[in-house]
Amino acid sequence: MSAICAYIRRHHLSLLALFVALGGTSVAATNALLPPNSVGTKQLKDRAVTEKKIARKTIRALRGNRGPRGVHGSTGVRGATGPRGATGPAGPFPSGNAPRGTTIRGGYAAVVDPNQDVNAISFGFQMAVPPGVHWITGGPTVECPGSASNPQALPGNLCLYQINTLHVETLRIDPTRWGATLTLSNNSSFSYAENDGTWAATAP
Repeated sequence: MSAICAYIRRHHLSLLALFVALGGTSVAATNALLPPNSVGTKQLKDRAVTEKKIARKTIRALRGNRGPRGVHGSTGVRGATGPRGATGPAGPFPSGNAPRGTTIRGGYAAVVDPNQDVNAISFGFQMAVPPGVHWITGGPTVECPGSASNPQALPGNLCLYQINTLHVETLRIDPTRWGATLTLSNNSSFSYAENDGTWAATAP
C-alpha cells in the first residue's frame, strides 16, 4: 500500500497532465459535434435571436426599399356651422384726448336769417388743446393741404373748406377742445347769408 502511495506521489504531476489533456480532448470533441452552418431554425428557440445579435447590414437588407407614396384621400365633408356666439359688450367711448395725428372729418353749415341761426360743429372727440382755425375759400395751404372733397389738416389745425356761399362777408371760427362755433357776418344789403362745406381737424 505504501508502495502505491509513493508511486502516486511520484507520478501525480503526470496524472494531472493526463486529466487536463483528457478534458481538452472532450472540449474538442464537443466542438466537433457543431460544424459550421449546422444550426438552423429547428435548433433555435423562439425569440432566441435579438436585434443586437444581427448585423446592421443584414437589418437594412431585411427592411427593403421604401414603397411609393399612397394616393391622397378625398376631402371630407365640411361640418355644419356652429351657433353664433353672443355679442360682446360695447367698448368704452374714448374719454381721453385723441391721439396725435388722428384726423376727424365732417360737414358744416352756417346760416343767418331772421328766423334761423345754425353755427356750430362738433369733433365728437376731445383735443388736448383747441386747434388753430383756417377758412379755405381757394386752393390748399400749408396747414390745410386738402380740398372740399378730401379735407385734410396738419396736426393742431381745424380746416374748413368752403363749398357754397351766399351773401357772406366774414366767417368767424371760435375753436374749443371739442368743436367750434361759427359766426357769420352777412352783407348788409341782404338779410340772409349762408356758407357750407367740409372740415377736417387733426389732433395736436
